[in-house]
Amino acid sequence: MQERVTLKKTIAIMKLSLFVIWFWPLPLGTSKCKILCVKLYQCICILMTIGVIASAIYGLVKNKNTNDLDSFMRSLFSLVSLCHVIGNIWCHLIIYQQLQYVTLKMENFCALIKPHEETIVQREYVDKYSNFYGVCISLFYMRLFGLFIEPVMLDQPLPTAAEFPFDASHQPLRAITYAGEVALTVRPFAMVTVLFATVALITFGLVFIAVSIIQCNFIAYYNAKTAYLYISTYCIYTHGAFSSLIVPYNFINNITFEAEYFCNSVKPREEVVIQRYIDKCATFYGVSSIIFYFIVVAACAIAPIVHQPFPMLIEYPFDVYYEPLKTIIYTHQAIVGFIVSGQLCLNTFVATLLWFASARLEIITEDLRTFTNVYQLTKCIKEHQKILEYTAEVIIVARCFALTCICCSTINLIIIGVSFLTNQSLLLRFKYTFMILACLAEVFMFAWPAERLIFLSNDISQAAFDTHWYNQSDEIRKLLQIIMLRSQKVVTIAVSCITPSISFNYLTSVRERETEI
Repeated sequence: MQERVTLKKTIAIMKLSLFVIWFWPLPLGTSKCKILCVKLYQCICILMTIGVIASAIYGLVKNKNTNDLDSFMRSLFSLVSLCHVIGNIWCHLIIYQQLQYVTLKMENFCALIKPHEETIVQREYVDKYSNFYGVCISLFYMRLFGLFIEPVMLDQPLPTAAEFPFDASHQPLRAITYAGEVALTVRPFAMVTVLFATVALITFGLVFIAVSIIQCNFIAYYNAKTAYLYISTYCIYTHGAFSSLIVPYNFINNITFEAEYFCNSVKPREEVVIQRYIDKCATFYGVSSIIFYFIVVAACAIAPIVHQPFPMLIEYPFDVYYEPLKTIIYTHQAIVGFIVSGQLCLNTFVATLLWFASARLEIITEDLRTFTNVYQLTKCIKEHQKILEYTAEVIIVARCFALTCICCSTINLIIIGVSFLTNQSLLLRFKYTFMILACLAEVFMFAWPAERLIFLSNDISQAAFDTHWYNQSDEIRKLLQIIMLRSQKVVTIAVSCITPSISFNYLTSVRERETEI
């Protein structure tokens, strides 16, 4: 009998898939030393990724006049994926506290989940969506594994086409050249790092002041005794809120552990709901994460077999065919490959937070349909308000990663689409088709839970309307009106002036426009 995927197992799998990049938020009370180690590790990941990006750009510039379209497209595709990694790490550093808050909420819900809530989550979310996200996680890692296997099939010497303008195979020239290249590479990036760190410190300081203004005026706004004071505090409050939206930082402390706490205290009824979602999504997201890492492992394992020194087709301006430089660069590319796979699995993690928010909305919807007195309805209203606040924090986290995912996937789709305009072999067309499906699956990871979130946030008002309100007391009617009014604003994932609401309609919007034309 097949073992069932549950909410707790889903969270454990997500932690495992993100282990390579250390993106799962740390718990409250973590020592400063451990937090510093995580930040340093992420900075190292950025520097290592930038090193591969520099080599990829060098190879593209050097081979821009060649007729090897496949190598050119692969290098360009790798370059966009590496830029996606930088964008994800940067977003993680900026919105870490929001991410920590929503994750804590999810874990808390899982810890205290009730039986009826667990039934809803399991039936509507885990059972339905686990297959899709499981497959995506597997595909992401298999893709990396395939990158290392491909040199064997194509009989190419290296995963990266490395050509160098001078011979650095003899000591001490080899060591001197390598040290010089390291210094030349690190020095500009260190300068850029210091520059951006200074700008970030100034920006975060301004945001902290803006948030402090918001907190002070938020109290004065509701305690204002005159109309003039009311309007004045409102203006200050809205202005400070607008300023803080520039860089979302320091609203509430821990997002991720809310979900873990919920998982540990989940009730049987709540667990049923969560399990429905897990059964639905576990396979897709799980398989996708496995594929991401499988591709990296395969690429690292196959390169030595086919006499290819490195897993990636990247050019270097110096000779790398001699030890120990060859081993160092090979290890460097392998580590960056695992970082890329972990970053792709980050999409699954953010999607998990969105599915968790959807599950909680569905639980409160079922509670609303079964209330019997004013006390239960009041409890539903309070819980609904908490869920809306949590969902707002999840949206802040999700839209940053969704934006980087959509931008990089769109660029990759354009690059691959251009390749179809040329005369290529059937094998290459098949490979490009697989890449297109991978890019669409990446965006689909966000669109699927976002569509469900839109439906459930609007379905609460329908559930309140279907409760035979006309047979209820005036007090209950007023409370139902509160829920209906709150549900008028649909919860969506969108970036102002950049992307509209992410949904199935957005995912297929290009095709709709083509049909209209």
